[in-house]
Amino acid sequence: MARRHTLFVACMSMLFPVAAAVAPVSAAQAGTASDEILRATLVNDAVCLVQYERPRVNSFLKQAAGTSRLDAQSRLLGNSACMKEDRLSYQPGQLRGALFIALYQSQYGMGEAGLVDPAQDATAWPRSADARTAAVQQFATCAVRADPRNARQIVMASPASREESAAIDALRPQLDACLNRGSRIVFNRMALSGMLAEALYRLAPSSPANGI
Repeated sequence: MARRHTLFVACMSMLFPVAAAVAPVSAAQAGTASDEILRATLVNDAVCLVQYERPRVNSFLKQAAGTSRLDAQSRLLGNSACMKEDRLSYQPGQLRGALFIALYQSQYGMGEAGLVDPAQDATAWPRSADARTAAVQQFATCAVRADPRNARQIVMASPASREESAAIDALRPQLDACLNRGSRIVFNRMALSGMLAEALYRLAPSSPANGI
C-alpha cells in the first residue's frame, strides 16, 4: 500500500482571530522541504481537478465550512483519479485554498488581467455566519485591495521560491495594516496563498457572479 502522507499546512477553518496584535508573516515562514513538496503536489492535484472535475469542484466550493456535506464533497474529490495515486491526507480547508490557487492561475495566469477590479463589490464573498471565516475574508480582501500585484505574485509563485518570499516580504506592511486592532490571524504560506487566491479570484475583473 502506498505510504499515506499528511499535509502540514493550516486550513482556512484553522485561522483564528484572537486577542493580541502580532505581525502575521512571522507565522508564514517556509516549512521543511518535504512539506513544500506535499504542498506543491496538492496544488498540482487541484489543477487537475479544476480541469477534469469542475462540476464537483464548484459543488465543493459552495459548501459552508464545518458541514457534513462539505466533508462528503471533499471525499468525492479525494477519490478522483487526480488525487488517488498521491494518497494525500488533507483537510477540506487545505483543498479549498489549493483549488482557488488553481482557479486563479488557470483564468488569470497571463498578463495583468487578474488584478483587482476597483468596482468589484466585496460581497462577491459568500455570506458566512462563522465569525472566524468572516474575519479571514475581510483580512484577505483588505490585503488584496491594498497591494494586488504582490498578492498576485504570491499566488503565482512556486512554493518556497525566492519570488514567493520576496512578495510576502513586500506585502508584509499591508498584512499588518489589515489586521483588526486587538486581533491576529495565524497562518502559514499555504494558507496565505490560498486565502489571497480566493480574494483575488472573487474580486478580479469579470469574476463569475457566484464567485466560482
